[in-house]
Amino acid sequence: MPEFPSSPVSPAELLEGYLPEAFAALTPPPGLEALKLSLGLRLAGEGGGEWVVDLEGGNVAVRPGARDGASFTYVQTVTDWQGALWGGRGSWIGRGAAALFRPDADEAQGALGMFGSTVPMAVEALEEVRGLLGVEVAEDAGAWKLALQLGPGDVPAEPTAVVHVASGDIDEMISGQLQPMEAFMAGRIRVVGDMSLLLQIQAAGMQAMGKLAS
Repeated sequence: MPEFPSSPVSPAELLEGYLPEAFAALTPPPGLEALKLSLGLRLAGEGGGEWVVDLEGGNVAVRPGARDGASFTYVQTVTDWQGALWGGRGSWIGRGAAALFRPDADEAQGALGMFGSTVPMAVEALEEVRGLLGVEVAEDAGAWKLALQLGPGDVPAEPTAVVHVASGDIDEMISGQLQPMEAFMAGRIRVVGDMSLLLQIQAAGMQAMGKLAS
């Protein structure tokens, strides 16, 4: 596998150079060969732009250009994207987001083992859901943000819903010291905007897990 850059590089350099080579060096999990999916990426700021990541036959290809036809789109500023990849920002959520762009990470290795069985079902369950879901993690250095658009089309100026959470609370939930429902009821997880989007995503996730168990 090619070596991940030790210091921040431009999105184009990482996405078009490193990423396809890194995924090509991996053995696709069973079942992933049958998946055909286009994922969009929109990064705002200096060096940003739009890309499409095509997954087909267990292979990954990245092409610059309009992502408005993609089934899902990852939306972020270049600063926050680099902050997760090289600065450790975003707590557990940031590490998970960073793992999408560096398959050598521990989080990516664990996730790839589940891809073959879960991704096709999750994609099918989410295909009718539409909206832009934002996540904002409060940190000492300021808010770290990302968003995921479900469905093709233009990225709206404002998210449909935004989940607000502090990095310390994420750490406590991951360690088991804090239960997500407890955090939500106590106001430590806040949702601003259309709550129905989260309920649709939750229902789609339960549908996918039900198919997996059957």
